[in-house]
Amino acid sequence: MRQFGLFLLAVVLLVGCNNQPTADPMLIYTQAAQTVQAQMTQIAALTPPTSTATVTMTPVPTATVTQTPTNTTVPTEPWTFVKDRVIAPILLYSHVSDNLDDNPYYQWEGDMDVTSLQFEQEIAALKAMGYQTITVSQLARAIREGAELPPHPVIITFDGGTVGIYRKAFPILKKYGFVGTVFMTVTNVNGNGTLSASQLKEMAQAGWEIGSKGWWGNNLTADYSVLSDEISGSRLRLQELLGVPVVTFSYPYGAADDMVITRVAEWGYTSAVGLFRSSEHTLGSIYYLARYEIRKNLPLTDFIAMLPWQGGGTPLPEEVLFLGTPTPESLPDSVSAPTAQP
Repeated sequence: MRQFGLFLLAVVLLVGCNNQPTADPMLIYTQAAQTVQAQMTQIAALTPPTSTATVTMTPVPTATVTQTPTNTTVPTEPWTFVKDRVIAPILLYSHVSDNLDDNPYYQWEGDMDVTSLQFEQEIAALKAMGYQTITVSQLARAIREGAELPPHPVIITFDGGTVGIYRKAFPILKKYGFVGTVFMTVTNVNGNGTLSASQLKEMAQAGWEIGSKGWWGNNLTADYSVLSDEISGSRLRLQELLGVPVVTFSYPYGAADDMVITRVAEWGYTSAVGLFRSSEHTLGSIYYLARYEIRKNLPLTDFIAMLPWQGGGTPLPEEVLFLGTPTPESLPDSVSAPTAQP
């Protein structure tokens, strides 16, 4: 298991590097995910401590989106009972921001600040393809106990904790009838340019889930002496600040080993998320659920390609394909609107 921890950390550092590896990234993700699956089955079988707070999740009503000239949105299908194995992409956004008002560390040339326009286009595409959102704890409950889930579930998570999540992502998701899961470090609550307790409470009341990313958000594999505060202490403090159950955890930097994973499993969390790419989740991966990291300027075709279900052949509406593109009547006479790409 110690070798596994070193292997996992090495893979995370490799994936986060700006230099392109010579090996196929998808092969690296696949091999790593298989290793996680094999190594964590025994840990995942641990019975999570009984929380004093009860999380009650209800399906979020599906908003109706008017399409022109015709409605090509995939019809919403009834929820069905699922257990043990769930297919659901988990998307990771660090920041949704357009300027310094959304993220005090905003960098226009960086790829971690997904624009609100890109974010809305991706959300609109998910809606048009028939996806419906669930939270991380709903996924964990379905794996462990079985639960009613939509036929094409998707989980949208946020790790940066910056105010753009409230200013930009929150209203966009609400517009499409979606919810998200935001992971917060304790020190970022009520911080400069980060989410406030009142904003987080408002989001929770709207169906969002609040999870922990630790007290300071440090690499937990680097210093075991901080595990109690980072894992257990952060959970208790967030619950005290927000008055909501906190039962899901995000490993800072995606770094975890057998010691860290065991503590998360023992100290009140029902699941945890990491960084690997996979849409398949089972009991063996419940304490390192894979996520697809979404970065700025990701082409819509690449975004759709990572999804396990792509709408059953139904084409996306033009208003999704050209979301934010100027219309001919809005342009000066000397400028032409872009044409559709095949």
